Amino acid sequence: MKVHFFTRALLFICTLVLLLGATSLDAHRYPLREAYDYPVRPGSQEWTDLSSIQDRRDACRVPRRVLDGLSTQALLETAADYPLLEEFHLFTDPNEGAMHIRRISNVWRELLRRDDLQAAVDQYIPLVSGDCDAAMSIISICSPQIVLPKNVPLCPALSAAAET
Repeated sequence: MKVHFFTRALLFICTLVLLLGATSLDAHRYPLREAYDYPVRPGSQEWTDLSSIQDRRDACRVPRRVLDGLSTQALLETAADYPLLEEFHLFTDPNEGAMHIRRISNVWRELLRRDDLQAAVDQYIPLVSGDCDAAMSIISICSPQIVLPKNVPLCPALSAAAET
């Protein structure tokens, strides 16, 4: 009887440890939960002092150790706040704009490698659905890695205009 009790107790403890370890795995893999704050931004004197577009792109590069530590949600917020995201709109073809951003931004390239990108986008899009440009930029750059979130109006202003 004692052996049976100890076996069950040991099995329970092992199961508990495995469950707790599995749920905290993402927290250990990506411990940074806050978006990266770009130190140089358009409109600042530091930005104005940068002499070329390449210098500005270099200033927007996030250090590898930070990228590796950001949770996917924080990485998506960092990507959405990318100071050169406006370059996406320089292209008449959204696919070309998306390819351009993927090419120049190490943040976007890292984001597109993440296995849980879809879940992060599903959580984030409702937060920016009032900003049509932001929502469409994120979706365009993340395509085809993601599926559009269901039952979420991407741009309520456009939806309301279409109904009238």
